[in-house]
Amino acid sequence: MLALGEVLAASEQKPELAHVLDFQGQGILDQDWIPRIAQEGWIVITGDRGKSGGQKLPLLCRRFFITHVLLSAAVHRQRGFEKQRAILHVWPEIALLPQMPKGSGFSLRLSSAGTAKLVKIYDGGPAASQSHPSS
Repeated sequence: MLALGEVLAASEQKPELAHVLDFQGQGILDQDWIPRIAQEGWIVITGDRGKSGGQKLPLLCRRFFITHVLLSAAVHRQRGFEKQRAILHVWPEIALLPQMPKGSGFSLRLSSAGTAKLVKIYDGGPAASQSHPSS
């Protein structure tokens, strides 16, 4: 994350980046730390679908109105540099996510040409938090 932060520090937006371990210790379940960041305006970018124990991360983000970007399986399998490159490719779109309804969900995918693209998978907001995401 540090290398990505260094690159983004040169951008006009100068985002604040943090790692999940800045909010909770290793081994803490998502349902314990997600509610704590809900009011802070963070956008969660993750490859974690919450499949091993505890509640699924996308559902928690939606329930607590945290806008989030889920790395597709194809992006998640990439090496660290390629993941960072995919994020940088769609960075102008990610920078606009705070304007979306809180709790909106997006997927960072690879196009057939191998370039990264950001795809909305569901809208956020109070009504949307009651239904389940399609992915």
